[in-house]
Amino acid sequence: MFLAVILSTLCVPGLIEGKSQCVEYARAGEIVVYGAESLDHLPAEDFEHRIFIARGSHRVELDTMDLNLREPRMLGALSALVNEFEVQGRRYVDVVVEARLSGSGGISETVDYIFALEGAGLRLIGKIETGGHARSGWSWEDEDTSDLYVSQRGLVLVMRTKHQRKLTVGCTTSRQAYVIRDRSLTWRRLTAKEVEHLVPKLKVLPRLWEREALPCCDGCKVER
Repeated sequence: MFLAVILSTLCVPGLIEGKSQCVEYARAGEIVVYGAESLDHLPAEDFEHRIFIARGSHRVELDTMDLNLREPRMLGALSALVNEFEVQGRRYVDVVVEARLSGSGGISETVDYIFALEGAGLRLIGKIETGGHARSGWSWEDEDTSDLYVSQRGLVLVMRTKHQRKLTVGCTTSRQAYVIRDRSLTWRRLTAKEVEHLVPKLKVLPRLWEREALPCCDGCKVER
């Protein structure tokens, strides 16, 4: 019944020009990630998407330009994941969205949208870029992957930035603490020692990727 209500609300004339369909990308508890997708496109080209996060009758449309792609709403495919968590007794939801472009370049971008659950609604308090990928044949490949943890005051992000050039990999690791304060996210850098002390005590939030394309190493070789 809940999905039927969502689809009847979403699938109205004019939301996307031309033929379209409604798709549910992810669901957890009260939260549903869904959207409208154009059907007027060729199999190997990007096409228009509109993406929504809903809690009951309250919904928020995501800005696809957050995903650093070429054109607004034009994607090849989309995946999502919903993680609910608590900080200091208050409820939040982490909506992980990965957008991919069509073609052989393997171009993708992942953003975590952090919402506060307030009353019967939800409010966006921040966005965190947590992943991305692009390649050109065997000669070069770039990949960002990360781990996201729930802390006592917010979130901790460990990001791995990897570059492959002619089968040689380089990798740097960055670490940030995101504090939930005044209905927003503020961040500061963490040292490797601080993260090493913190992480064993923290809850990790699931990611969308099952495996990483590149190892995090400096000067190591990969095979293609």
